[in-house]
This record gives sequence, structure tokens and C-alpha cells, in this order.
Amino acid sequence: MSLSKLSDPLTIKQANDEVHELMTEHITNTDRMNSFLFMLADHNEHMKINQRKEMIKIYGQAAEIFEEALTPFLPKVMGYLEKKIKEGDT
Repeated sequence: MSLSKLSDPLTIKQANDEVHELMTEHITNTDRMNSFLFMLADHNEHMKINQRKEMIKIYGQAAEIFEEALTPFLPKVMGYLEKKIKEGDT
């Protein structure tokens, strides 16, 4: 639900705050991280370009929050980004 708030410029700040709280409070194990990354990639498929930019920022926030703990998940993140580049998506 928080990711859908990225579609409205008036709710982007609230969406970012909610996703930040989700990452800091609720992602405590590998299964939750996998689910979170899946939801980011899946939700991204249906977004406009400016919304996708916000999603890229969320990946950056995840890197700041999880630091080395995100390393095992980098192949998934890079795979998604590589897929978008190959599609010619700006």
C-alpha cells in the first residue's frame, strides 16, 4: 500500500517514511527481505517513469539501512536493474 502512494506527488514523503519504517522495523530475516525485494520489483512494473525514480531511491535507502546485510541480495537487485536497462526504460 505504501508503494502505491508514490504515484501522487503529495504522498511521496509519506510513502518514503512508511517504507523506511518498514525496512528498519520489520525486515528482520531473509524471507522478509526476499518478499520486500520481490514487492519492489513487482510493483515497479506498473509505474510511470517519475515513480520508478522514487523506487530506485528506495533501493538506495535499503543499501544505507542494511549495509553489508544487503550484499547477498545484490544479484536480485542488479538483475532487476539490468532487466530495466535492456528494456530501454529510461
